Amino acid sequence: RGLGLAGDPVFGLACFHTLFNLIGLVVFFPLIGTLARLLDKMFREKPVLVSRFIHAAPAQVPEAATTALQNEVRYLIRLCLDYNLRHFMSDPSLILPEIKNTAGALIPVEKGEVTEHYERIKLLQAQIFKYGAAIQQHELSENEARELNHALHAARYAVAAAKSVKDVKHNLDEIDEN
Repeated sequence: RGLGLAGDPVFGLACFHTLFNLIGLVVFFPLIGTLARLLDKMFREKPVLVSRFIHAAPAQVPEAATTALQNEVRYLIRLCLDYNLRHFMSDPSLILPEIKNTAGALIPVEKGEVTEHYERIKLLQAQIFKYGAAIQQHELSENEARELNHALHAARYAVAAAKSVKDVKHNLDEIDEN
């Protein structure tokens, strides 16, 4: 009878499992690339564009790009102020001025959940800094470099203020409960 493994059900199950895995590997290995592309198309996240000004100005033209970046930072600051005022239960529209685009049309500040608002702020900050880095790849005058630096610092400080309010939200909630 040899080793006596022919009648062993555990051995039979192990052999079946191994054979099943090998057949699956042989059948699906040639299809891996096709399946990967199909799944990538089905579940690819579309990039979210939250910017209002920088997407329209090429970073290769420093004068236009710097102006667009400054306008975008003003919009970011408005979003941060709106976010902070909402945490203090204030109506931002009573305090903050409206923002207009370069054509003079009003730019609405999207309302939504506070956490979504903060995520939009963070995403806009990332887009601003990426755009600022693209501008810095080109020849800038001293004035343009200074304006770019000021705008990026303003964006950093505005988002830091929003983050500070976000971090103390639980304290604000406790005050409201009392």
